[in-house]
This record gives sequence, C-alpha cells and structure tokens, in this order.
Amino acid sequence: MIASRYARALFQFAADRQAEDKVFEDIRMLEKIFSETTQLKSALNNPLLGKEVKKQLLITVCGGTIHPVFERFIDLILQNKRESLLHNVALKYMDFYYESRNLAIVRLTTALPLEQDIEKRLISAIKNLIRKDLMVEKNVEPNIIGGFILEIDDLRWDGSISTQLKKIHKKLAAGSFVK
Repeated sequence: MIASRYARALFQFAADRQAEDKVFEDIRMLEKIFSETTQLKSALNNPLLGKEVKKQLLITVCGGTIHPVFERFIDLILQNKRESLLHNVALKYMDFYYESRNLAIVRLTTALPLEQDIEKRLISAIKNLIRKDLMVEKNVEPNIIGGFILEIDDLRWDGSISTQLKKIHKKLAAGSFVK
C-alpha cells in the first residue's frame, strides 16, 4: 500500500514535468538490477551506509546518471527511510506507466521460434482481445517441448506439451484415469 502511494506520487510528479518516460527508463533499469541480484536490496537495508552512499549506489546502478525528478524522489525515499520499499515502488511505477500508455506486457514462450506470419496473427488476436498495445517479450524454451505459454500481466495460459504430459502423468500416478 505504501509503495503504491509513493509510486503514484512519483508518476504524477513526473507527468506534471513531462518526464514520465525518462523516469520510466531509470525505474526499469533499477528494477532489473533488483530482480537480478539481492545485493542491492541488502546494501540499501544496511544501516551502516549513509544516505549519500545509498544515493550514489542507486545512481550508479541506474547507469551513472538519472533524471532530476527521479533524483529528487530518491532523496525523498532516503530521507523517509523507505529504501526497503524501492523495489516495490519501481514495480508499481511501471504498472502506472503501462496503464497510462494503454500497454500490456505479453510474454510468449515457445519451444521453437515462431514463423513471422503465425506470430503476427497471434499478436494481432491478443491485441484485439485485450484492446491494448502490446510489448511482446519472446522466449524460446525447448523444455516445453511444443505448444506455448502466454503471460499477459498477471494471467498465464499454459498450452505447452510438457504441462499436458505432467497432468497426464499425475492422473496416471493417482490412478484416476478412467476409460
């Protein structure tokens, strides 16, 4: 709840200054680092590190320079000792940004790369279904054997062969397969 309030305030502040895109780039970089390592979170939660050290650490992980709006926000977070919320704030900011742009993040996982015409038809069908612009992240994961896994925001459709085989295996193991 608190992270959401901070994220909404940051988004509105950035929007008022027409900087929501630049702040989004900084936030996305920060969120990526949070997702890839636990060391940043540990450093931010370390009471022995001062505000300036933490601020420089955040600026460094964002690429060395950040937008002044985001810098002011980091100052506010550090002043209020809310650095433990920063990852959740970043995630919520991204949600507000995507919502404001009518964007949906779509993750499409297939066993093999899709042919372009099939991919275009699938993306077009998804776009018509959810009525949003799409940012598509494509993954090739041979372990799913065939089919696809489609994730849109918090929804997940798993039509992979590997999942179907696991379900069949479970039923066979439980003896609940009836002719």
